[in-house]
Amino acid sequence: MLFRSNDNTALSLTGANSATGNLVLSSGNGITQTGGSSISVTGSSTLSSSGKAITLNQAGNAFTGPVGFTGANVALRSSGALALAASTATGTLDATANGLISQTGALSVTGATTLAAGAANNINLTNAANSFSAVGVTSGNNVAITDTGALALNASTVSGTLDVVTSGAITDSGALSVTGAATFAAGAANDITLDNANDFSSVGITSGNNVVLNDTNALALNASTVSGTLDVTTAGAITDNGVLNVTGAATFAAGASNNITLDNANNFSSVGIASGKNVVLNDTSALVLNASTVSGTLNVTTAGAITQNGTLSVANGASTLAAGAANNITLGDNTNNFASVGITSGNNVVLNDTNDLALNASTVSGTLSVTANGAISDNGALAVTGASTFAATTGITLDNANNFSSVNADRKSTRLNSSHEWISRMPSSA
Repeated sequence: MLFRSNDNTALSLTGANSATGNLVLSSGNGITQTGGSSISVTGSSTLSSSGKAITLNQAGNAFTGPVGFTGANVALRSSGALALAASTATGTLDATANGLISQTGALSVTGATTLAAGAANNINLTNAANSFSAVGVTSGNNVAITDTGALALNASTVSGTLDVVTSGAITDSGALSVTGAATFAAGAANDITLDNANDFSSVGITSGNNVVLNDTNALALNASTVSGTLDVTTAGAITDNGVLNVTGAATFAAGASNNITLDNANNFSSVGIASGKNVVLNDTSALVLNASTVSGTLNVTTAGAITQNGTLSVANGASTLAAGAANNITLGDNTNNFASVGITSGNNVVLNDTNDLALNASTVSGTLSVTANGAISDNGALAVTGASTFAATTGITLDNANNFSSVNADRKSTRLNSSHEWISRMPSSA
């Protein structure tokens, strides 16, 4: 069926219209339908009004076959599923369906695209040649979107999963609410910035350069590969469901009352905790700890050296460090503020604290050097294979069932207990 108007007259459909085959509508001045009218097409539909609006958005429409269009602002509605053929909109695209929204050809949309399939229905727009400016999902179950360039995500509500693949930056222009897993792939050279008041369940980064995530609740991080930096801010716990590989600095802020548990076989370069209660970090290699504020406990396990690149404040809970017997632990910043530190495993260990420092049960296979601008004490047995050196401005009390090889202590008010007696006291600094 073919309807064509002249270049100066809009094409407006009234009443009930049906085509048992294919439908072609062409107009030089827009295509519309009146309120209450309907269009039923069993075959394909081709809509053409270059540079003009195409508005076929009545609830009674039923497009069974694919719909292709050329126009400015385009609005389509189907009472069932809606398949989009290769199309171009120089303005906006609004596609509403009561079923699956899919495509059979590439879509090029200059303005914002808004998709509504219903909370139980999927949206699958994964043609690699798609070119969107911005996409918002009013309703949809499992949603998959692919774009050949950068993509802005407008405010969206997704009741299932969200998969976004681009060849450019991914950003958000509104809050994203995703009940299922969200997965983003922007390419290793492109940034992902999702810093609105989003509500994700879990997020995985297949590829991305500098990545920023913000969530108004707890957030689980699925397996991710980040070639730049990773910044995660939440108002709830942060956990990992898979391995995190981050080449640049990773920064986590969960709030002072929320835990951070990243205990998979992760590979970080450096990690900073902007805020967090009980924090667990696991790394398969060496790890640099950037400036961090931890309101509870800190547990760090690595298969390489543990060092720092900023002040560590763990003033209210115990810090437990495990680097492996062959790897050094060097936390020598004199502005550190630990409540207590225990070494599960480490070679040569250096600890520095701006206040009193309690040493929890520790096993050190090399040397131990502890400096405190206050007292040094022990809460558990210390086993140190190499030389131990302690420097405190007040007292040193190490009276547990310790096992030192040799000890140098610079404070007269020093009480030591060891299964060995190779102890020397250096002159007091007081």
